[in-house]
Amino acid sequence: PGSKIELSVNGSPAGFSYIDDTGKFSMSVPLSSGENFIKAKATRFVITKKDTFHLESDQTEGTNVLTVVYDRFAPQVDLSSGTAFSPNADSNMDTYPMDFVSSENLLRINVLVRSENTIIKEWNYQADYSSPLSNKAWIWDGKDQNGFQIPEKLYDISIKAVDMAKNETNLYKSVIVDNTPPVSRILLNGIFSTVSPFEYYINPSTLIYYTVTDNLSRIQKTEFSLDAGPWLSFSQAKTIP
Repeated sequence: PGSKIELSVNGSPAGFSYIDDTGKFSMSVPLSSGENFIKAKATRFVITKKDTFHLESDQTEGTNVLTVVYDRFAPQVDLSSGTAFSPNADSNMDTYPMDFVSSENLLRINVLVRSENTIIKEWNYQADYSSPLSNKAWIWDGKDQNGFQIPEKLYDISIKAVDMAKNETNLYKSVIVDNTPPVSRILLNGIFSTVSPFEYYINPSTLIYYTVTDNLSRIQKTEFSLDAGPWLSFSQAKTIP
């Protein structure tokens, strides 16, 4: 008790205080955005000789340096992911990969998948100060928290990112679970004659139409094949030789 504490911030004096009877002291110092170096110097006075006529004392000093990062801004985050997937075990878009990128080191990432305010799936990633988080990638297999396959519908994904200074950023995405293939139909306009329900005779003026519908996700592409040949794009009209 009674020792003097002097503080400096980034090399500039910031004030002083004295240790109270409980062995503590309290001070407020100004900080700049970013990294700050706080240096504390403690001076202790020790009475070495005391009598009726005079008082002699000795003093000892000790210093300590603390690095503090003053962060007032929430982290800038981004999530790279698709808009739909089909976890139906056909080896085609069965999982939903999510790649998360942050502008700074993070303390915690919380990911929730909801359907009509009901939590379907949750991930929590916790860092420590020696090993913070910044980028993270994970994969959703289309199952809920109990390991059951979820039904087809639209799901909302929310991500909360917390940096080392406890600033928060929230990110929201939506994804469609779609296990049902699109429905396609081939329509002929100008049929010459019909042999069977799937066999027709046509003439040079016959037009072939192709329609595709899907109740959940959008159509990514359409292709057709002639005489078991390669798949061709429907980006433009084709003439059958």
